[in-house]
Amino acid sequence: MGPIGPMGSIGQPSAPPITSQFSPQSAPVDKNTKAPQSLAMKFNLDRVIRQSWAPCLVGAAAIALLTVVCAQLHTLSSVPALLFMVIIVMISLQGRFIPAIFVSLVAIVCLDYWFIKPGFPIASEGTLDVVGLVAYLTTAIVITSLLAKVRRSFRELHLSEGRLAEGERLSRTGSWTWTVSNRENVYWSAGHFRIFGFDPDKKPVPYQKALERIHPEDVGLFDTRLSQVVQEKKDWDCLFRVVVPGEPVKHIRTIGRPVVDDSGNLSEYVGTVIDVTEQHHSTAALEKAFNEVKTLNAELTRTNEELLREIRERQEAQEALKISEEQRITHLARANEALRGFLDTLADVPELDDFLGQVMASINRYLGAALSTLRLLNTERNRLTVELVLKEGRVLTPIEAGFPEAWRSVSPEEQHLTIYRNKPTTVTHLLDPTSPTPPGLREYLVDLGIRTGLIMPLTSGGQMHGLLAFYFYDECEFDPDTLEIARALAVQAGIAIHLTRLARTAKQSAVLEERNRLAGEIHDSLAQIFTGISMQLFASMEGLETEGNDSRGYIERANELAHFGLAEARRSALSLRSDIIEDSGLVYALQMLVERSNIPGRLRCNFSTKGFREETLSLTAEQDLLRIAQEAISNALRHGKPTVISLLLKGDPSSVTLEVRDNGTGIDRVRLENEEGLGITSMRDRAKQHDAQLDIRTAPGHGTTVTVRLPLRGET
Repeated sequence: MGPIGPMGSIGQPSAPPITSQFSPQSAPVDKNTKAPQSLAMKFNLDRVIRQSWAPCLVGAAAIALLTVVCAQLHTLSSVPALLFMVIIVMISLQGRFIPAIFVSLVAIVCLDYWFIKPGFPIASEGTLDVVGLVAYLTTAIVITSLLAKVRRSFRELHLSEGRLAEGERLSRTGSWTWTVSNRENVYWSAGHFRIFGFDPDKKPVPYQKALERIHPEDVGLFDTRLSQVVQEKKDWDCLFRVVVPGEPVKHIRTIGRPVVDDSGNLSEYVGTVIDVTEQHHSTAALEKAFNEVKTLNAELTRTNEELLREIRERQEAQEALKISEEQRITHLARANEALRGFLDTLADVPELDDFLGQVMASINRYLGAALSTLRLLNTERNRLTVELVLKEGRVLTPIEAGFPEAWRSVSPEEQHLTIYRNKPTTVTHLLDPTSPTPPGLREYLVDLGIRTGLIMPLTSGGQMHGLLAFYFYDECEFDPDTLEIARALAVQAGIAIHLTRLARTAKQSAVLEERNRLAGEIHDSLAQIFTGISMQLFASMEGLETEGNDSRGYIERANELAHFGLAEARRSALSLRSDIIEDSGLVYALQMLVERSNIPGRLRCNFSTKGFREETLSLTAEQDLLRIAQEAISNALRHGKPTVISLLLKGDPSSVTLEVRDNGTGIDRVRLENEEGLGITSMRDRAKQHDAQLDIRTAPGHGTTVTVRLPLRGET
């Protein structure tokens, strides 16, 4: 159909004429190329001769055969002349110009000798015959030339049509002609047939049938616009879709120009069609990419807003961290004060009740509790009795504090002792129905405004001594550091209770001497640490008042010292457990010592054993080896600043060897010889009691190795 077809290029300049490089306007031929050109001309002449002799021979034979036949039949001269002309034309149609001239000359000779004047040669005086023969020859030559040109024109036309079809195929275009009078297609090119999916060997497809290939959604608009441009005699330009069975939908553009006759009436439209499917897909992909870019831009904008919000949040977090650091300084200062107060109390207060009251007051101030109670366990009577109540900063008896009489002394089952026994600390919320606090006691505490309780068991030497409880008006949650320090103080209170009970079963002087020794030992190991904590906290508080301060470093150092102090307190507590070897053996006791000596992030302790059998040593010897190991680790931590301490216990048939090795700074030789503050005298005395050898090897910067070799002759 006329206006339907693939789209071609619009307004493109025509291509410049192609000029052959062998045209006469080419550059002059070099003299050196004359010989090759002469050879080429000679070669072409030889090829023409080879291609012409066969047609010449065939044509001459045909002329001779017709001459004989016509002579035998005594035909008129016009008959052979016509037959000879047919042969000449047939040879000319084969593109053989030279054979056609040759056959023409043979035909003239045959006509003259056999038909015009039979038996006589051409007479020079027969002017009419000569003119007739010349005219015949001229006619043959003209017809031959014309036929050759016509054949060449047909060949060029066919070649041109092939090039046009190939160009349409490559450019996906086609051309058409559509008449206005009957609204019918009169011409479609091969490209037009190909685009619409019809057989190109047939005549142009009827207009109505072609409309069936247009997409149903586009056909109405197409026909309406075509009628409009025909009425207005305007150029035709339309985009639509074509649906070919078995092929994807094509997007087509058609462009047409109106053609008018001499009278000015519109007669037809001539135009082209262009398959713009790829351009359509490219445009769609471009629009999709553009939308994606818009979406990405929106995402980037949102991301920038989130980054700005995060920056603001980080700034706010930094401000909050600064406030938190100040609060942490206050928290550590309170912890340091409580620990130092405990040390002073342990050394100066001889009476157990006064000592426990002081410990309760220290923990109470540190935690900020409103009320605290101390219950001691009487295993003979199986009762938990309230011994002390700390209320409003005063240590009171239960009667003085007005504590309910029904809850002054209860059984362990009523107090749910088993719940607290297996946990170092228990936080209970009194308003929670599942709280382990007994109902009657819970109601009393709630009436006082208490909302949270912190209960810690008092244990020492593997024995349960009682419960230490602290109560708060608010709903509270405790961080691990707070619970750890409170637990350390409670452990020391349990130690004090254990020592006091030992005094009831042993000589008072011996127990007091042991308490003083332990107090001095704990004081020597911890006082230096907590003094360092105070200095670090003081430095950090000064740093907070200035810009560019290093308060975080001071706080971290104070935190390390606090962890170190806790580890020292655990080791000191282990030293009081004289029954640990009797209950579990030396290997387990050393393993516990190593575990309690670990300081996260600063000190890693390892223990290994090889060939040792528990039954080879007496209980006294094992206890002394444990004390030597404790003293060696304590010396390494106080003087060597190691990061790794390794304990090795090995045995053979003749001896048992304990080796304590660290990677610290070592001990100065002069100080080692003087044995000042190193506990070496105590280690040598313990080794001497069992005829053991004590060897200390150390050097500044190379760590220290303490080795005890105990013979088995007197032990087995």
